[in-house]
Amino acid sequence: MLSLQIEIKDINMASFRKEILGQIERIDAGRIFTFRDLSFETEKTANVAVLLSEQSRKGILVRVEKGAYFRPKKSVLGLGKLPVYQDEQFRYLTEKLNGYITGAYVYNKMGLTEQVATTITIATPTQFVVSVSRTWI
Repeated sequence: MLSLQIEIKDINMASFRKEILGQIERIDAGRIFTFRDLSFETEKTANVAVLLSEQSRKGILVRVEKGAYFRPKKSVLGLGKLPVYQDEQFRYLTEKLNGYITGAYVYNKMGLTEQVATTITIATPTQFVVSVSRTWI
């Protein structure tokens, strides 16, 4: 009886693992994602964390910060994996901080100025300072 329960649990875990890996594959390469972007039962959070960490160690995912990962794009020239794009970094930060990018960076992106911003300003509902470097990852 005990071995039957273990086999069923192993089958359930294998299908759960396959489902999470499938969800990760459906996320665009180069897009930063977190646990919130994956759909699973709350009590399986630890299992998902172990799975993501394992995929990171294998080089399939790259860890951006605790709980945030991205699937790197492959170079068309076969030169390896590409780093996360700056626009994706900003998308992730603005979403995380519940804010939006403002200032010279936006004006440059819109073609309204040729000035290149050295500081990126993110407006948020609450005031705090975030330092964004040009070489984040």
